[in-house]
Amino acid sequence: MEPVTLTADGLTLRAPEDGDLVDLARAMTDAEVMRWTLVPLDWEKRFPANFASVALRQWHDDVNYRWVITDGERVLGMVNLTPKRHGVMEIAFWTSAWARGGGVAERAARAVITWAFDVVGCPRVEWDAIVGNHASRLLALKLGFTMTGRQRASLDQRGSRRDTWTGDLLSGELRATPPPGYDVARARAVAFSGEQPELSTSVPGLRLRPAREEDVDALVRMCGDTEAQQWITTPVPYERSHAEWFLDFGRRSWRDGAGPVWVLADAESACGTIDLRLDAGDRRSGDVGFHTAFWARGRGYMTAALNAVCAYGFDVLLMERIAWKAYVGNAGSRRVAEKAGFTFEGTLRQAIAHRGGEMRDAWLAARLKEDQ
Repeated sequence: MEPVTLTADGLTLRAPEDGDLVDLARAMTDAEVMRWTLVPLDWEKRFPANFASVALRQWHDDVNYRWVITDGERVLGMVNLTPKRHGVMEIAFWTSAWARGGGVAERAARAVITWAFDVVGCPRVEWDAIVGNHASRLLALKLGFTMTGRQRASLDQRGSRRDTWTGDLLSGELRATPPPGYDVARARAVAFSGEQPELSTSVPGLRLRPAREEDVDALVRMCGDTEAQQWITTPVPYERSHAEWFLDFGRRSWRDGAGPVWVLADAESACGTIDLRLDAGDRRSGDVGFHTAFWARGRGYMTAALNAVCAYGFDVLLMERIAWKAYVGNAGSRRVAEKAGFTFEGTLRQAIAHRGGEMRDAWLAARLKEDQ
């Protein structure tokens, strides 16, 4: 196929040219482009002056349809379609650092997808992104892509295997307006694209922060408490490897957008944990879990932490409902929840498996956004 030039609301999409190499070299060494694409570290050496001729040959061979996005003066990004089996195509896109925030990727992707459906007759466009690329996922949702799942270790990014989110779009599904719930998706994409924040609390000196390597000993100590073990689901005996897993779990949970995990820390050490889990089915709801170290009980720490986490969930993640559950009989946890404004709703029969064994009844309470 001969290269096709497209226009999109002030943008021109065309095949790469030799004159684009300076802008491309700058764009492809940007930290965000490097983080989320497969661009090699030595791009300038690997793709010298023949980059445009290689792209042209790929057009002619129907191997890859690659466009640079320009405003007539600079390269603003790139978008390409890769033909797959049975007429299906896969889209990929990125935006130069100096062009982000102006809707460039959306306009370009929309033009390319329209061309694929209306001119080429493509039945389906596929999208994927390295897990954690919330900006790309948000754009895919806005365009109408249906999220189809997650593929483990599906990409080799400079020698490291990466999981990817996947989605697809059928002919006729390209959206002109954002889907329902887009405001929530956008707020979460903004939040999870940055570093997990530390939260202050109403207790002087008590803060919530991501777990660190220095917290391992404190985690082992607090989770080894025999009194607490009857109410929590952590492994018994609780060893350093479990605490190290918890650190990695917190990082993965934030990266994946599943929800934040914090440790409570005062002037002495980590003294508790609290996490906010977003419901995968109804993203406006979720639940909270917490555990106070035995040496920090009775100070009001967890009530203050729970209030701070709820405020973050309602104000930043746009949640409408946060639920609390605990094994029936865990009076201490129930007192904390009720002090933090949770309303008791009842008992769930055989709701939680205790360390994969017996099913136990659980108390249920919830706090609504309107309860603030």
